[in-house]
Amino acid sequence: YNRNRKKECEKVVVKENKNALHEKVQAKKKKKERNKERKKETKKERNKQRKKERNKERKKERNDNCKNWNKERQELSERMKMKNYQEKREWKKGRKEEIIYTKMRQKS
Repeated sequence: YNRNRKKECEKVVVKENKNALHEKVQAKKKKKERNKERKKETKKERNKQRKKERNKERKKERNDNCKNWNKERQELSERMKMKNYQEKREWKKGRKEEIIYTKMRQKS
């Protein structure tokens, strides 16, 4: 009777040890999973931050390009105005000379 009882006790102890070991392993796995999740979250956050920064840079570039383009357009329009003004003056000058010339011819 005693021997059997002892064997049963040993079996129970072994079973408990196995359970404890299993629980430890499970706890480690859970911890690893949690750490992985945390890493993923931080990675996501970092990626989000990078994305925001990239978008800011792109937006700034677009604005700069827009400003430059507007500036160039303005300069071009001013140059065209000046050119038109010059051409008009020259044309008027030419017309005046023509008129004077025709008047002179009419007189003689």
